[in-house]
Amino acid sequence: MPGDFLLQQQIRFHWQGGGGSLDAAVQSACGELTVVLLTPMGTRGVTIRQRGWDVTVEGRTGDLPFAPERILLDVQRTYLAPPANPPRVGTVERKIGEQRIEETFEDGRLVERVFQPTREGDDRVRIRFGPETASLESERYGYRLDVTTLAREPIACGVR
Repeated sequence: MPGDFLLQQQIRFHWQGGGGSLDAAVQSACGELTVVLLTPMGTRGVTIRQRGWDVTVEGRTGDLPFAPERILLDVQRTYLAPPANPPRVGTVERKIGEQRIEETFEDGRLVERVFQPTREGDDRVRIRFGPETASLESERYGYRLDVTTLAREPIACGVR
């Protein structure tokens, strides 16, 4: 997503072994992506930060249903900016590095994004978008995330 922003989100997760929900904050500011997963009491549980290729994780990751790197990758896949000049209706294909991505638009709005496997063992990830929701399904790892954005605030770079 272009610009600096802060999202307040509720995430429901489902996999073969069970499911649950948690609240999160996602911030993109000054070239750094920060994901804060909150505890049921609303306190900071795990913080994942990425600046360039450097990723740091703080908190008890043993409480997470997925590896922090997987969470970060899912956030990036979901909030990847759409291509410049997308069609009003239809599907476009693009590549980022070796990753092949198909994106479907209806009425000028992104409604689905599919990350296609390009190598043996790659994951096929399908993301469906609603007005304030995103549902992500991982074919290889067998989980689904339903994300509802409760608030989105633009922020000035450097203000936290």
